Amino acid sequence: GEITQQTRPLYGMNEESLLESIDKSHATCMNELAPDHTLSDALAKGLDTWLESDCDEQLLLHIPFHVPVDVLAVRFAAGVHDDEAPRTVHFFANKHSMDFDDATTLRPTWSVELSASDIAMAGRLVRVDDCLALRHIVELTIFVEDNQGSAPTTRIATLELVGKGLASTDMANLKECSS
Repeated sequence: GEITQQTRPLYGMNEESLLESIDKSHATCMNELAPDHTLSDALAKGLDTWLESDCDEQLLLHIPFHVPVDVLAVRFAAGVHDDEAPRTVHFFANKHSMDFDDATTLRPTWSVELSASDIAMAGRLVRVDDCLALRHIVELTIFVEDNQGSAPTTRIATLELVGKGLASTDMANLKECSS
């Protein structure tokens, strides 16, 4: 399907940044340039810090959530480093403990090829074009396959996931209905 774009910060009705729903203490990234440019830098607001790959252009991010979420749009911002920004990105819903072999062989839940205008400076929201693809997510694995140019590493200044958190039901609080 086609990608629909919106300029930040126009979220749809009942949509919000999912940053507060991310379990940052358990979020990980394989092939990050630690300790200088890590996943936590891309999840921070602003363009002055960034996530950067270590030895090639690929990154594998694992993002767990505190509550189930629907991811409806994504935003990758490159800052001034457009040639290092992600191009081909694959999303895997509710997959635990993936490695690079899994990312290259398993079928992704959703994939997108980002254009230069999608990632320029602060980036644009890119809508998930399959309305059911990233629903009821408790963990999201993101595989950045390559970048916009021929740069040896990939850089993400900002990663924003937009959607809605799903209210969870505390089964202990349910009461039996009497007729």
